[in-house]
Amino acid sequence: MTINEIIALISNPATIADGLAKAVRVPFTGADRALFDMKRSRFSAGMTDYERLNWIQEMIVFLQPYAARYGGYQSDLLNRWHHFDKRELKRKFDRLRRSGGNLKILFIEYDNDPLSYLLHEILQSYHNSIEQTTEPAGAIKGGTEYELDLSDHTCLDEQWSDFMRSVFGLSRAVSVAEVADGFKEKKLGIQSHFVVQKIYKFNTENFERYYALWQTLTLEAPHFLFFYVDPDVLQVTPSGDGFLACPCSMHSLVQKDDFARFFASYGRCYKEDLILCQCEPMPFREALERLEFCEKEH
Repeated sequence: MTINEIIALISNPATIADGLAKAVRVPFTGADRALFDMKRSRFSAGMTDYERLNWIQEMIVFLQPYAARYGGYQSDLLNRWHHFDKRELKRKFDRLRRSGGNLKILFIEYDNDPLSYLLHEILQSYHNSIEQTTEPAGAIKGGTEYELDLSDHTCLDEQWSDFMRSVFGLSRAVSVAEVADGFKEKKLGIQSHFVVQKIYKFNTENFERYYALWQTLTLEAPHFLFFYVDPDVLQVTPSGDGFLACPCSMHSLVQKDDFARFFASYGRCYKEDLILCQCEPMPFREALERLEFCEKEH
């Protein structure tokens, strides 16, 4: 949403609340953040019509300089922000990529605040950019809505078959052997894939059984399995050359140099913001919200 669209919401008494919710994400500078909070707190349902109109005009005047500065933007359809920051994670991911075997496992601590649930997208995009092949890695399969229940080992074969039919289109595959045969027949193992699930009730022994199902597949290219786990589970997940644990502590603060490098790389898509290039360190989520307002219109 552009700042002009936010102004339009605030200009309509019926959509002021929605406009204020959107305006919170505007990258205010200096004392403007505190000033916006003060103006927002003055708005109330008990205002008279006259007070409300005056408040709307005052807020429009306050937001207009930001509309002029940032202009409009549209969604970054190529997700260039995937290449933004995350250096420590990418270094560890590179070591995983170079490890032996073609089945790579990433356990990710699920946490909304640092956007950990987007790590599979970030790493897939990074993988494609550094591989520099004519054919990028296959589309992401599954997602955090695909929940894997490890509480009962008797259901694992059926869960895996259902999941593989759903995300790889193996319509006639029912048994484990049929899944493996169908996967080979469709030549799905010759291209890398990023496969995502969220684990419910983690159990080490049952995970090893589930992992063994994936090992029945014929894989000629690396396949990356992302398993999102609750924070208290990460410390008991399997470890080794083919495994990577991604705790939330791996989500480092974004520095001013990160912004400078990003604008230098993607100047055709993002307008450089010199204030961001001189900013104090900030969390990744905040950095992406600020960066959103630098996208150029296309």
